[in-house]
Amino acid sequence: MLKALAWKEWREQRPVVLVAFLLMLLLPLLVALGKSMTSGRVDFGALAFDCTLLYGALLWPLTALLAGSGTISGDAQGGTLPFLFTRPVRRTTVWTVKVATALAVVLMVAVVSGLFARLMVALTGGGAGWFLAGSDVSFPLLSVALFMLFASAVFFSTVIDKPLLGAAAALALSSGVLALVVTLQGRLKILLGQEAGWLLVEVVLLAVLLLVVSLFLFARGEMVGGSGRRLGHILMGLAVLLASGLVALPLVRAFPSLAPGEARIAAAVPSPDGRQLLMAVNGPVSHVRRIWSLTGHDFARLTGIMGGPPAFTPDGQWVMYPGVEPLSGRMSLRKMRPDGSEDILLTKLSRFAPFGVSELKVSPDGRLVAAADMTQLAVIKLDQPAEPAWYGRDLRPRDYIRIVGWTPDSRELLFLVKQWGADVAATPVLLRALHVDSGVRRTIGEVAPRADLSPGWDPRSGVGRVPLTIATSAWDRDKLTHKPYRFALILMDAMSGQQETITEDACWWGNVSMTSDERWLAYAVCAPEREGALIREVHLRDLETGEDRILAIMDHWLGGVLLSPDGTTVLAASCEAGPAIESPRTCTTSILTPGGPDLAFPEGWSPLAWGADHQVYLGDDLNTPRRVALGSVTSGKLDVIFP
Repeated sequence: MLKALAWKEWREQRPVVLVAFLLMLLLPLLVALGKSMTSGRVDFGALAFDCTLLYGALLWPLTALLAGSGTISGDAQGGTLPFLFTRPVRRTTVWTVKVATALAVVLMVAVVSGLFARLMVALTGGGAGWFLAGSDVSFPLLSVALFMLFASAVFFSTVIDKPLLGAAAALALSSGVLALVVTLQGRLKILLGQEAGWLLVEVVLLAVLLLVVSLFLFARGEMVGGSGRRLGHILMGLAVLLASGLVALPLVRAFPSLAPGEARIAAAVPSPDGRQLLMAVNGPVSHVRRIWSLTGHDFARLTGIMGGPPAFTPDGQWVMYPGVEPLSGRMSLRKMRPDGSEDILLTKLSRFAPFGVSELKVSPDGRLVAAADMTQLAVIKLDQPAEPAWYGRDLRPRDYIRIVGWTPDSRELLFLVKQWGADVAATPVLLRALHVDSGVRRTIGEVAPRADLSPGWDPRSGVGRVPLTIATSAWDRDKLTHKPYRFALILMDAMSGQQETITEDACWWGNVSMTSDERWLAYAVCAPEREGALIREVHLRDLETGEDRILAIMDHWLGGVLLSPDGTTVLAASCEAGPAIESPRTCTTSILTPGGPDLAFPEGWSPLAWGADHQVYLGDDLNTPRRVALGSVTSGKLDVIFP
């Protein structure tokens, strides 16, 4: 009997499958036709990307609605439902077979179309859509939204005998529930502190409750007893649905159990006095960046979702950060106190993509904030935050920009203009200045191609000289693995554009650090020796006198140097290389002082930022640390303080 019932349900759902597969094949053709009619050519890589988006935004929700809305209302409309109730099978079993078959149809369409999208991406070399990337919140959100659509369709299929009308009602209810979730995340401050995964759990609970109500009504067999009774069932189901919010209220305070024990720290920014460290932490559930604060041995999660790195004001009284509205992804500039209080919206950054802000710099006088993605700048005056000034429309094709910093008088913003793609090796890098009040842009000077800022340099009191690392030539890959280029280190005057070569044998990009007063410069030298070996040295240079000291000769490649604010101590991470330069196995951080005894922290820790009172924050991985320790440079001891 069950086999016959399952076969009957499959026959009724088969048109949904055929329509879904037909749409799966037609969508790429329609998109290609539209692109060829508008632009005259078809970029197949972009076509694959667009189709993956359409599958997630159109094909899968449509399948969920059609499959769910036909589970029971199809039999009710066709008059076969009373016949099913007379069969020697429990009504709960009949309902289970119907819903399981419809759910299997949705999963089959999703899997087949997902594999087809992957095949298109592999054949064309395009990028996977956001729901196939597998690295952010979008895939869990899409899965929950589909389940909510399906459960709503099944519920309305139980009380409405017209499948299309039930599908429309399910779409309205699901949209309302998801809109409510977005509103709660964006408006209620208490919800901003919790992991987004908990609200997804709440939506799942609501969907399950809809299915339970549908099963209850179906088991009683009263949905065929007239329109008045069906209306009563609809009202009862909606009342139960609204009351279910009370069940989920404890989840609002449940976020400590989702604290990211396996978190990944994407950015770490110290306060001006070094007594606090702000971190952008990617959680294991929602994969969104939350703001965590470390003060001494105490840590706490603050309000907000980060769309890029934060920045302290020079006096340390405020924290500026690019915020992301939960789930909608709209960008904004926000400020809050270092303890997380007074979280204030300053202005919308509508031109930036979600999580697209790569740099944020506060001017030395604390009146201006500059934010940038790869192709545009936004300058916000804090006394007029609602009117950001946008720049970037005069860039060349394939240009992208990097913020250098502010001049000491806060009148000009300095930035690099670089090329990406095939022209990167032939196009000079430009150092440009933007006068904030007049909007006039000028070119300070040109640098050799493949030049870039050194990650260890963070000017806060204004820029006078800019350290730039330049990939100058290729080395022999057979002899020198893990080091595909040879590097030079130069200093460029931010006013005149004059360049001073520090060394033509610099190490990898991150091995430069300079004090904020621009007197002391720490850098690493990786000079080729006979038979392809390397000499790895850590240098400290007095830029006023020109005196240059070799502090240490390291055994392994250098993963970064960090100079203390007073220029007396250099931390150098020496790492055993892994299969690629981006994946070091083990790093040891040495504590180097001119004329003093050399110490080292325990193996496996790399420097993140300087703290206060001769202390330093360290991470347990060079690229994506999961834990943070506070170490003393006078003793070489450390304590793990996060998580």
